[in-house]
Amino acid sequence: MITRDLQAIHQIVTVFEKSKIQSDNLLDTLPFVFSVIDQNGQILRGNQDTAALFNLGFENLIGKSFYSFFREENLDTFVAHFDRVKMGEIEHAQFDLSIHDHAGNERTFVWDLSPFKGVRSARMTLFKIVGRDVTEFRKQVAQSTSIAKEMEVTKAIQTMLLPKEAQTVSSQFKLATYYQPAEQVGGDWWWYDETDPSSPLLLLADVSGHGVGAAMVTAILGASYHMIKQLTQGLQGEAKVQKIFEMIHLNLIETSGHDNWVCLSAVQVLRDQNQIVYWNAGGLPLFIKRKEGKLDILRQVSRPLVSSPVELKPVRAPLLSGDQFFLFSDGVIDFEDLDGATFNLNKLKRIFESYQHSPIQLTLDHVIKTLTALQKPGSPVNDDRTLVGMEVIEQNSINA
Repeated sequence: MITRDLQAIHQIVTVFEKSKIQSDNLLDTLPFVFSVIDQNGQILRGNQDTAALFNLGFENLIGKSFYSFFREENLDTFVAHFDRVKMGEIEHAQFDLSIHDHAGNERTFVWDLSPFKGVRSARMTLFKIVGRDVTEFRKQVAQSTSIAKEMEVTKAIQTMLLPKEAQTVSSQFKLATYYQPAEQVGGDWWWYDETDPSSPLLLLADVSGHGVGAAMVTAILGASYHMIKQLTQGLQGEAKVQKIFEMIHLNLIETSGHDNWVCLSAVQVLRDQNQIVYWNAGGLPLFIKRKEGKLDILRQVSRPLVSSPVELKPVRAPLLSGDQFFLFSDGVIDFEDLDGATFNLNKLKRIFESYQHSPIQLTLDHVIKTLTALQKPGSPVNDDRTLVGMEVIEQNSINA
């Protein structure tokens, strides 16, 4: 007759056996090297990862020397750590040490060596050693560090190639800008050129792609512009701007190939004629906010530089005192709004139209604040955002 006590003992033994089997299975399949070794480094227990690392059958691990996994130059280091643990100088030895797998590939491991507490043979203490392969992780960290350094250098170069002042005031014009890269470095570039004070030139470029590659092309563009400007000193008016576009196009192809297209827009202000000339190679329309509040839009369908031969058809429009105009990259409208819909030019147009005529910095601040409020919370910034505006100062407000 089976008593309750016997039943209870049977249940305990059954649970213990199941637990032992589960523990053994867990040790065998742990995603890192695990071995139990004696004082001489002989393997008494190991898991599947240990066997696979050294191209051994699981059953062939037993009795193999753990020392054999290390090459001569690393073996002394392992033995030194093991000796300190055996002598009780330290409870755990944690260290990095490389091994070579059966294919001859060097793998970097983080090791943890300690006494196998609670398990003691009749003659000696046993030890457990756990090793985690960090080779790929270390490579990723090194790569990330390298990329971060590249970004730092690229960002520093870009900073040098952008105008030093975000707001510029001259006797006739006032400039206001907003620039926010989607990543640590951006693919947008702008420049305000007042070589001829009566006919300033505003340029905005947007390089395709993201990250370091696009940022480096942007840096090349910015650096080449200053050289090209010097080479076109003898030209005037539209001929000069036409040549600038053509030379930037050719220089980018020569230095960077055809991998990155460049949308480039420019506005040439002809103050003595009360006109502006809008040049466009793949960029977005030009918004003109009139003093009386009306919004005009200049459109010029065209292809980006690098993508095809340069074909420019400049557009003219009147520009009077108090008028403002705005160039912007497509990152300004490349986001999801609160309804989950894609923002677009028509929605941006309504923002400009709804705001009363104000000094240009206030207008730009209002637009950026409204865009930020309309963006769906948590949605990513997909592209660099650049918005550059210029205002013709009324003569009676120059000293205001």
